[in-house]
Parts: sequence; structure tokens; C-alpha cells
Amino acid sequence: MFGQAMQRIIERLEYSNIPLSTYNAVDIFAREGDWQTVAYAQHVGSLEAWEVDPSFINALQANLPRAHVRCVDSYEEMKKAEHAHRYQFVVIDNPQNCFGVNREHCEHFDVFPEIFNMFADHGYCIFNLNRQPFGFEKFPDWQQRRKEFYGREDVSYIPLPFFEEFYIKFFTNHGFKILSCRLESRGDYDHNDYLHYICLEWSR
Repeated sequence: MFGQAMQRIIERLEYSNIPLSTYNAVDIFAREGDWQTVAYAQHVGSLEAWEVDPSFINALQANLPRAHVRCVDSYEEMKKAEHAHRYQFVVIDNPQNCFGVNREHCEHFDVFPEIFNMFADHGYCIFNLNRQPFGFEKFPDWQQRRKEFYGREDVSYIPLPFFEEFYIKFFTNHGFKILSCRLESRGDYDHNDYLHYICLEWSR
């Protein structure tokens, strides 16, 4: 799982002659940057790496020496005018389950729709899809948040075609045209291929 899925995405984009070296990138849940972020950091023109936990910042700066590292609350940072319409490569490598001081956030759900203001006229957004959460039965708040966001009763297992249709419609309803949509497995957990990236190419 250590960066392999992101490496495959980058290889595919470069094979298609996508000018990543001209792109402004942002990773809003960068942590230490040593998993997925390092897989694309050298391929983009500029990189913002955001992390709320100060204990990760030194390692994040060491792992991503070219990046502009910010110790910030990403949910507040992305609202700032300086980020408006700036980024062509947006990565949301969100934690799973509910998280935050009071477990107020869940997966990538609270990132949208505010993050759309950061999108340039064209680019790629990559984020996690959890097809089959493990330990799910222990977290009723996580279950409820997934039910509310996806609008379905059974969220313990979600087929990949549902995700593809859901997010294409979601982005379209917020004014974007989806030019391509790819799913990339991030590996397995106890032989269960549960976590994927979705890579959506948008234009305004």
C-alpha cells in the first residue's frame, strides 16, 4: 500500500502526456508525507502539504523538501481566498472512520463541497473510497455518516460501480464536467481489497 497505487496513477497520467510538471498540487491530509505524497511530489510543479498534527511536521518537511508545508486545520485552510482556483492536482488521503477532537469528521465527506473552490479550470482530484470498512460494526457513528452521505441503507459493502456513478453525478451537480474517472486499488487488508483511490479528471 505504500505509494504503489499513487505511482500507478502517475505513470498512467505521464503515459498520456499530462503536463504534471506545470501543475500546482495540494495534499490536504499529508501526515508525514512518506506514503502517497512522495510518490508524486517530484512530478508536479509545486506542492502544498497540509497537516494538522504538529508532531508530524518535522518529518513532513524532511520527506518533502520542495513542498510548502503548513501546520493547519485543512477544513479552515481551504476556505482562504489565496487557494481559490489554484490547484490542478488535489489529493485527499483522508483517514478512515470518524475523526477529529469530537469525531466530527468522517472520511472525506466534510471536505466537499468547500474544496471545489480550490479547483483550477482543469485538473485531477484523487481521494479514498472505502468499499468494505473493517471493524465497522463497532462504530455506529461511522455507519450513520456513511448512510447519510451515500443515501443508502447498506454501507458495509459498496460496489465500485456505485462509487463511480455517485461521484460523477456529485461533481456534475456542482458544476464540473468529468472527463475521465479511474479506480485504483490501494491493496488489501486480510486479503480483502477494501480501499481504492478514485481519480476524477474535471473541467469547469
